[in-house]
Amino acid sequence: GSILHLPFISTHLLSRAGVTLDPLLSKIFSKDGKADFMCYSGGGDFVLPGVEEYQFLHGDMQMNPDDVRMPPPFLSVNFCVQALTTNGRIRMVPGKTELDRDRRTEEEPAEWRHSRLFPVPAGAALLRDVRILHGGTPNWSEQTRYLPSIEYVSGELRAEKDPEMFPPSRSIPWYVYETLP
Repeated sequence: GSILHLPFISTHLLSRAGVTLDPLLSKIFSKDGKADFMCYSGGGDFVLPGVEEYQFLHGDMQMNPDDVRMPPPFLSVNFCVQALTTNGRIRMVPGKTELDRDRRTEEEPAEWRHSRLFPVPAGAALLRDVRILHGGTPNWSEQTRYLPSIEYVSGELRAEKDPEMFPPSRSIPWYVYETLP
């Protein structure tokens, strides 16, 4: 779940990164020339040292076969707080979603195992359509790999979903929100 309710997380992920990303997100989520999106949640993932398995490929949003809309209704921005090398880097399968995954078997095409993003320098941000298949890889380093994220939703998605979802129950505390640029 979201961890933006934790002040040190929301302050660090949103203050500088939010300002930097706003022009790009405003273009992506433009509707009739106006930005139409909101920050929905923040979280991320980690891979412990010594993990030898690949994480099962998955998308972060259930979709139906007709949902090929662009711009994406839900985006995640992952922040590389460390360089991605052999330390459990993320893999993403370009152009493939939950609809492409064979749910009858855990086997995946060999080339999907090689869709790893690396090297990626510390300080980089990875903008990802949450419908795209992705997962973690083995961590052959001696350090835990952290990849915090912020998630953004389009106005269109907010309009079609249950209003109780927005804002999420664990969102930014008002006293922190007032300090953000």
